[in-house]
Amino acid sequence: MSNASTLHQLAIGLRIPEKTLHAWNKRFNIQPQPNAQGDLLYSPEQKALVLRLHYLIKEQKYTLAGAQKQLQQPDFRATREATVQRLGEIRGFLQGLKQQLDQPVEEE
Repeated sequence: MSNASTLHQLAIGLRIPEKTLHAWNKRFNIQPQPNAQGDLLYSPEQKALVLRLHYLIKEQKYTLAGAQKQLQQPDFRATREATVQRLGEIRGFLQGLKQQLDQPVEEE
């Protein structure tokens, strides 16, 4: 696990107590693996989950239950990409409509 992070590193980086990470591990069934020194190592996927939890709980002020519900929702990035693509399609349609409206009207 070359991109693994220890519990201590995550706690320092997120500026939260280690006991908070222990509580999240238990509540959200995150199971970091201990290394030879006994430090808990988070895989990149587990680290991403912890970062998302931090965002929801500490920055967006969700409760633990609210964060759990949000985690069950479709991935934000996938939803965002679909929205951006759809907005691009709408923009193209509106630009075409504007071009049609900007053309001079021929009088008969």
